[in-house]
Amino acid sequence: MSTNLRETLVGLLLDHPNHAYALKRILAPRVAPADSVNDGVLYPLLRKLEKENIISGRQDVSKSNRTRTIYTVTSEGRIWFQNWLETKLQEDTTPIYDFFLGNPLLVKVQFFNQLSPEQQIEKYAAHLRRTKDKLKLLSEIRVGMIERKADSFRIALLDLGISQQKCTKRWLAEQVKSLKLRENS
Repeated sequence: MSTNLRETLVGLLLDHPNHAYALKRILAPRVAPADSVNDGVLYPLLRKLEKENIISGRQDVSKSNRTRTIYTVTSEGRIWFQNWLETKLQEDTTPIYDFFLGNPLLVKVQFFNQLSPEQQIEKYAAHLRRTKDKLKLLSEIRVGMIERKADSFRIALLDLGISQQKCTKRWLAEQVKSLKLRENS
């Protein structure tokens, strides 16, 4: 299991305390496909997070008279989540297949409202720097591939990666600019 499922779950519980069934529905589109959110994954993770005192559960009775556990984030859990959010852990990972699910920074962006404007700007600016470095490296690799007469499909895949990085660079620059304008107004 990637750490994204764990952190996404806690972030969602920070947004709104909830029960496991609702969490499963909310989580599914937010995590990598390899981290499918089924009962065999979700319930053990909830128990583990409770044991670690990151979340706590309390029994509740639904409108349909069913007993369910509502989970909330503990004070210790809030500190743990904030520490994770502020770290650089996993932010320099290149997207694997999907622009959102494969990029841990974009998972964190969902919860940037938990950071100060200065921290938000720094996160975006740091990722912008890394993206520019990636673009430079990918361009150098492309030149080498052409010189070696690499397979055209592989060059085309690299071109896709370069295009995605250019788009990411533009988007990150826009985010930094927008945050700075809000901060100065």
